[in-house]
Amino acid sequence: MTAMVDVEHRRSFTRRRQVGLLLLLVQFLAACSGYSKRPQPAETVPPRPVVAAGEATDEITEQPAEPLTAASDRPVSSLPEARRMDEASSPGMVLKTFNSQDRYLPSQVEFINGLLRFAQTVTVLSEVEDGPLFDPGTQEIWMPGSFADVIESHFGEAEAPVADVYLHTLVHEVGHVLYDQYDLPLLAREEDAADALASVLLLEYAQDGARVVLNAARMFGLESETSGQVAEADFWSEHSLDIQRYYTTLCHVYGSDPEGQARLVNDDYGLSPERAENCEYEYQRIRRAWLTVLAPYLKR
Repeated sequence: MTAMVDVEHRRSFTRRRQVGLLLLLVQFLAACSGYSKRPQPAETVPPRPVVAAGEATDEITEQPAEPLTAASDRPVSSLPEARRMDEASSPGMVLKTFNSQDRYLPSQVEFINGLLRFAQTVTVLSEVEDGPLFDPGTQEIWMPGSFADVIESHFGEAEAPVADVYLHTLVHEVGHVLYDQYDLPLLAREEDAADALASVLLLEYAQDGARVVLNAARMFGLESETSGQVAEADFWSEHSLDIQRYYTTLCHVYGSDPEGQARLVNDDYGLSPERAENCEYEYQRIRRAWLTVLAPYLKR
């Protein structure tokens, strides 16, 4: 019995040794072929730090470029129509009433509406007693029909340039409207600035503008002649003296076209050669200033 156990024990030991040798052989072959290499962990990318707005960072990141949009992508054809619709619905100047003495007012109001944009509707009244004036509280310009009588009395002629003086005066009042509605910068007395505005807009945009402004200057000159002796109260006025308005307006007409208006430099008009030397420079500066300030509100 003991002998048999000993034999079994040796057989079991032999089998274990054979299995062990076989395992060693397998490991050796695997090591030679590289199959026993452990898989390496995948490379991990560290998360990008969050940078708060305004926080400095040395990291440069490339952002995808935004596609460029050409100006032609806009519906250009619809812009003029949209602009016309906008201007048709925007505030303008309205002539409420007129009579036979101011029959030219409708065309003058049309001229101004075609030239300027307004922030509020402006009403022109002719059947009033006072004026010419602008009332900022009601946004009304008063252009009384009796003003035509005043013009004719000063010129003393049946064919007095009533329409020209009316137009210059109306645009002068429009200057007050623009100051009120747009809070324009004021670098001089408002009355002087409104005179300059009227002259510039008429010389630059009105048909026969030089004639219109020249007749307005003549009106100032005639008013000066009939006003009598200058009183102390005249120096307190918000307006310049009529004679000053005459020479300033005359200078603007000459300065707008020195060659074409050379006839103004003589004793009849009173514009001296010394004064005329600076008129072109003065007008060009005033012209540039007004057209720059009015650029957002001009329609042409």
